[in-house]
Order: sequence, then C-alpha cells, then structure tokens
Amino acid sequence: ARTVKNVFRGTDEQLIERGSAMLEGLGIEKSEIADTKILQQYVTEGVMNPDTRQLDVKEPGKDRRSLIVRRVVGGVPVLNSRLALDLDGDGRIAALELSWPAIEPKVLEEARRLQKLAKADFKAPERKGARIESVEVGILHSPGASFVEDQVAAIRVIYSPDNSKLGMKPVAYLDMHGRPVAIPRQMIAKTEAPTGGRPVPDDMKKPR
Repeated sequence: ARTVKNVFRGTDEQLIERGSAMLEGLGIEKSEIADTKILQQYVTEGVMNPDTRQLDVKEPGKDRRSLIVRRVVGGVPVLNSRLALDLDGDGRIAALELSWPAIEPKVLEEARRLQKLAKADFKAPERKGARIESVEVGILHSPGASFVEDQVAAIRVIYSPDNSKLGMKPVAYLDMHGRPVAIPRQMIAKTEAPTGGRPVPDDMKKPR
C-alpha cells in the first residue's frame, strides 16, 4: 500500500481530545456535543501500461483522518452545526470547519413543539423512485461563512433511491403540513431599484 506523508499519525483518541479541547476553549458546553466520529480517507494510484492500455491500480492506502463533532441543543439536533478538524503530521491544524451559533430560544421552542407533533401526526410525503429512510426534527441555521443568521425548525426527511446506482439521497426540509420550509440564507438579497432606459443621443431624436 502507498503511504501518505504529512498526515496525523496520532491515535483517534488524541484527535478527539484535540477537538474537545478546542470546543471547551471556545466555551461550548459538553451537553451540546451529540457525538464524535473519525472519518478515515483512503487514496490509491493507477498506472496505465502504454502497450496493453491496461490500468494497474495499486491497493488503497490510508490518508488523512477527519474528526467530526455533531451538535444537539436541549434534545434537538442542530443539523448543520459541526466541528470538522484535520491535523497534519506535526499535529498542527491542516483543515478546520466550525459552525456553532447560539440558537434562538423561539426556534428551539418551535423545534420541541414539532418533535411532539411529528411523533403523533406527521406523515412524510412519498417520493417517486425512492422510499423514506429517516424522519427527524431539527434546527437549521445559516452557514458559518455568511452575512446573515437565519434559523428555522424543520422536519428533515431523507429518502433512499430505489436505484442503487444513484449516490445522492434526496433530502427534504418540511413543516408540520409537509410543505417545504425556507432554507436559512447566506446573504441578504439586494433588490436594485429599476433604472430608466438608456439615454437617447440627440442626433437620434431628430426626425429624418
């Protein structure tokens, strides 16, 4: 297998401890940590034989690992809050993604209300060519790198395609009545005032 240089060689536990220390340093409560997991990535190489036109593919080798920490607030998953952390071979930050805004009380209250109603009355809409895989109430917020901070409670429905060749699973964010909710914005849409027509040159105004 091919070895990859400059990736973190410590244990999974050390990577988790590094991420936990980072969250603690930012004042994030341990009760908001839903779970942690390590994603192991693999890489491989292929060499084309110019004579036979056959591709010689080597065995996959382990590459970088990513720590993923997901979030829950008051029993409600915050669906797009997370910490994603990669370290390099020297233990320094190679990649970092952190989106963890304060959740508005009114949004949390609405999410808890949705949780109760969804258990009793919600029926996820069917989707042609797919079956319902999971239904979960959670909170969505604007991305970390955005100019606004929208938040909304929603029911997330994940569908599993009947065709296994389709890799992407359809996802819908709905209200209690099965209608799509407005996804939090990344920036404020500016509406430009209508402008007048282009000025007409004087020589074109003269009658011919």
